[in-house]
Amino acid sequence: MEEELFCLNEVMLDLNTKLSSNYQFDVQLSHGGLTQVYVLFEKGRGKAILKVGENATQLIGERNDLQLLKDNGYLFVPEVMCAQSNYTVFEYISNTSSPVNWTKFGESLAKMHYTSTEAKFGNNYDNYLGDTLQVNDWCNDWGEFFWQQRIKALLIKISKKNPTENLSSFFNAKNRIIDALSAANETPSFIHGDLWSGNYIASGDETYLIDPAGYYAHREMEFGMITLFGAFDSLFFDAYQSVYPFLPRHEKRIKIYQLYHLLNHFLLFEGNYLNQAINKLEMIIKY
Repeated sequence: MEEELFCLNEVMLDLNTKLSSNYQFDVQLSHGGLTQVYVLFEKGRGKAILKVGENATQLIGERNDLQLLKDNGYLFVPEVMCAQSNYTVFEYISNTSSPVNWTKFGESLAKMHYTSTEAKFGNNYDNYLGDTLQVNDWCNDWGEFFWQQRIKALLIKISKKNPTENLSSFFNAKNRIIDALSAANETPSFIHGDLWSGNYIASGDETYLIDPAGYYAHREMEFGMITLFGAFDSLFFDAYQSVYPFLPRHEKRIKIYQLYHLLNHFLLFEGNYLNQAINKLEMIIKY
């Protein structure tokens, strides 16, 4: 604990020097993962968000993702105020308690997906989904990318952590998964990668995205997480489809993408997520 406090004090001294500020700790938002998140406050300046961690790949990956989202121009992200290998200071986005403009949110996400320009799937750097490393090696075939770098990679991690779990049904479904995804002729879109109700902030009429895990993917991959917990209004989906309609049989593919997030939740939190993933897989096979 003393060593952790010493490291935090070093971080605070460094960021206040670089920003010519006098920020103090206000509230700790999270603790226990690879990063710790704090709200900072300085009278006259207001609030800022501090993320501290020893994993530079995670911190740098997040900053790179936010820059790509910002460059796209259709959705808002917090500004990076100060960046080092072991911490990032972000602009604080105030949640005004105003309702989400679901129509604008859906249209903006569709435009973001539609205007991506990469020819391959993956990214120039690796990043993290929560505390899980995502390898983003470039690949010409989306089905192969999803299987090798998403599903198979997670199954290997799960089998090392929980060697008694029977994961054979997923390996047996490899060809079905690859064929179903490769049949959809989609160009790569940059996706947020972890878009659920905790990773956007409604501020005024705008929606800000936080905590991305982005890469170039089939855009329907975005909806694996969006649909998993059911917190998005129907206006959002209608608006998205009005700008960039889904291809036929998208319902099956989105269920396949949900597997990735269910397996990752099991890796991180255990619980009933593996059973949910197995049941989801059975539904996909019967579809």
